[in-house]
Amino acid sequence: MTTRTLPRTDIESIVRAAADAVGELAAAPVTSTPTDSMAAAQASMAAVVDGDTIVFGLAIDDGSLRTLTRTLLPDLETEPDAAEIEGTLLTVSTQIFAAIEEAVGHPLVEVDPEPFDSTFRIDLDGSAIEIGVTSIPVVGQITAPPTGSRLSSVRLDVSVELGRAKIPVKELLALDEGGVIRLGRTVGEPVDLVVNGTVTARGEIVVVDGRLGLRVTSLV
Repeated sequence: MTTRTLPRTDIESIVRAAADAVGELAAAPVTSTPTDSMAAAQASMAAVVDGDTIVFGLAIDDGSLRTLTRTLLPDLETEPDAAEIEGTLLTVSTQIFAAIEEAVGHPLVEVDPEPFDSTFRIDLDGSAIEIGVTSIPVVGQITAPPTGSRLSSVRLDVSVELGRAKIPVKELLALDEGGVIRLGRTVGEPVDLVVNGTVTARGEIVVVDGRLGLRVTSLV
């Protein structure tokens, strides 16, 4: 089987769609230009098109990621931390691959990085994003990852709520060391697992290696 290469006009229109998606995300103008090479891909997605696998790779250098993070999180008062940078990479890559998927007209699945035949640079308000494209014959069967795999590394705020109480302000102000607040939950009653403000499960408190943990007993 011979390798199918997308016509350059098709490739450029696909990259342009990806660039527009990032520009819309950051509310800033973007430009995309062909380049000679690109850094090692941080993420690669592929689609089977006309009997060949079309692979799209994405690379963003650390400096550009920091600039993008400040652009997408304008309320940051300090330099973005690792979690914020990781979240920005996930947000941008998801937006880019979603736009590519729509432009190609085929679902994308995660694959290992490939050497790229065509590479492009997207410039956005001081940030550089590189996209590589290559085409290889289909080898084996590409299967879609489980639903939500693109979001598997998103960080969520998880907490365990023992109970709640309503008390007058005067009682709150009167609290001191050793003070007790009665919670609206009885002993032995399951506690709530709260994810981003929403109760998603209930369970019982356990001790694991000297630390408190939650054994899930039911899903909400």
